[in-house]
Amino acid sequence: MKLIEKHSGYQLLPYGVYLGKELICVFPLFLRKYLGLKMVFSPPPQTAVPYLGPVMAPAYDTIRQRSKENYMSLVAGEIEEQISRISPGYAHFVTVPGLMDIRPFKWNGYTAESLFTYTIDLTRPADDIWRGFGKDCRERIRDFSKVSFTQEESDDLGTFYRLSRELYGQQGLSLPLLGQPYLEEVMRLFPDNLKMYFLKREGEIVDIEGTYAYKDQFKLLWGISNEKYRGHQEYHTWDLIRKAKDRGFKEFEIVGANTRRISHYQSKFNPSMSLYFSVQKMNAIGSMARWSYQNLVRRQPLKARASE
Repeated sequence: MKLIEKHSGYQLLPYGVYLGKELICVFPLFLRKYLGLKMVFSPPPQTAVPYLGPVMAPAYDTIRQRSKENYMSLVAGEIEEQISRISPGYAHFVTVPGLMDIRPFKWNGYTAESLFTYTIDLTRPADDIWRGFGKDCRERIRDFSKVSFTQEESDDLGTFYRLSRELYGQQGLSLPLLGQPYLEEVMRLFPDNLKMYFLKREGEIVDIEGTYAYKDQFKLLWGISNEKYRGHQEYHTWDLIRKAKDRGFKEFEIVGANTRRISHYQSKFNPSMSLYFSVQKMNAIGSMARWSYQNLVRRQPLKARASE
């Protein structure tokens, strides 16, 4: 979070919510002032962090429903009090998957949008995972496995950023990530968690996947791909699924299910859907702040593809 603050221009506001002396929630907010407008995010856009918002203490999952509701009411009330003191034109946070009870925030005047992500259960046998893939997906993987290609783990962010700019530029979009120094520092400090994998054919890079691994979860977080060769995306994803399973991870997440053309591709791996929420609130000048967010610092999908 301090790296995000350093590279993004947002001010980190790390809040904790206590019940007596017990810390029951941490809630990192990020504040930015733009053209006289205040905006609060958790997480900020362009950081490759898909969700953040309130992080409940581990005990939250073990207590009774009534206690859970009391905890969430306390968290929503305390955080709303702090946000009200800041008085932003626009406040926006994205919850982690599995945190279902956002009612207290809605009761405090926030609106919520349902979002989705795809997950694959890696505790199942590899053959079961494979059989769940769509027929066309399996055929593409078999076809690509017959050609000459190489795979490598790489920290070549210069190449990744160059190809990303070219691809997004062709689509008339700006690159939806902070500058290269940001990811360089994050990957340098967390080498076991953040990695990039390059897939090449005849010396040409045809797919790059950025991954995040922590505890039991392995995520496909960002990537770029060119459809010059048939089946390389499917093969690369399947190879990373096998790598994650062999390393003992229990869940494989593919970020991007909220974008129609991307979800169409990802669904061929027969994943399950998990629910999370985008929660926001605007005051009297919030429409202008929201316009600034969408048009000046707006977030684009992280999974860029040259074509379907």
